[in-house]
Amino acid sequence: DTALRRGDAEFEGVVGAVPAKRTAAALGKVEVTDVLGYFETKYASDNAHIDRTYNLRMASSKLDGHVILPGETFDFNEVVGPRSEAYGYRVATVIAQGELVDGIGGGTCQVSGTLHGAAFFAGLDIVERKPHTRPSGYIKMGMDATVVYPTITLKLKNPLPYPVVLHEVVDHGVVRAEILGPKRTRDVTFVRRIDGITPFREKEISDPKIPEGEKVLAQRGIPGFKVTRYRVVRDGAYAVRERIPDYYPPTAQIVRVGTGPKDSSFRPVDDNHSEYVADELLTISQGPSIRSPKAGGPERGGGTVEARVPGKYGSYGWTVREGLTTEWTREPKPADADNPGID
Repeated sequence: DTALRRGDAEFEGVVGAVPAKRTAAALGKVEVTDVLGYFETKYASDNAHIDRTYNLRMASSKLDGHVILPGETFDFNEVVGPRSEAYGYRVATVIAQGELVDGIGGGTCQVSGTLHGAAFFAGLDIVERKPHTRPSGYIKMGMDATVVYPTITLKLKNPLPYPVVLHEVVDHGVVRAEILGPKRTRDVTFVRRIDGITPFREKEISDPKIPEGEKVLAQRGIPGFKVTRYRVVRDGAYAVRERIPDYYPPTAQIVRVGTGPKDSSFRPVDDNHSEYVADELLTISQGPSIRSPKAGGPERGGGTVEARVPGKYGSYGWTVREGLTTEWTREPKPADADNPGID
């Protein structure tokens, strides 16, 4: 560097050999005849969400076809890279400090969460994964995986004796992630139990743009959830169970209180997210010995079945019944399909 800055015509350089992370010999052994695990989430594909859909496709394209060798650890941020305008990402809704706001690269967490679900059911090691600061409507609580470049990432390790390949596509309102490899032999079960809740606080903010005497629900509150997750991996006569705790902090309910002049033409518009409901106990099983309820024939990667116990939190009106809030009776706007408020 010093010689270049001085403008020297000649200088001595040091050359070193850097071994390749992947060799042709290793990649030549990759087999993708079966799906070892898969997971799907839905997204809104209308024109109002075109930028978010673009971000979904952008991030998924970085993952698709990536090979994880035996014993290797995959890092989402390392593979997908920065999410910024310079890298082609657009502005869409993100979760920041428990609130929904606009941000560059909105939608990337749906890509990481869907991949986490596929890796979970494939039996990959979840080395690093962080839940959101509030539940997301597009994915079941306990399956999400938030990512923020470069500080928060998703890391997966391949514990299998052969390479696996990531496959993720975004099409027709569905994000689907698959972990590809040789013939699948293991059934995997996800169990999620809600152990308790933390009430949300209600915050009133004076707003001169709203007529005096009027109130607007600017953000619907979501209680905090203390959750225990289990993963049971069965391979023949053997089974391994993992226990993973999760916590989602409460999201404040924000009410804007009018202090402005009377206006007979004023029409209040409340937060369009419905009350968040989640089954107290949820079980999802996937694998070659399982048949999906509506399957018409063999399923690549096996079938998936769900069992639900709604309990206290699994039906609408539960936050009112539990005394966490009062009921807002105004007709809400049509729900945002990316955040419908249901688990």
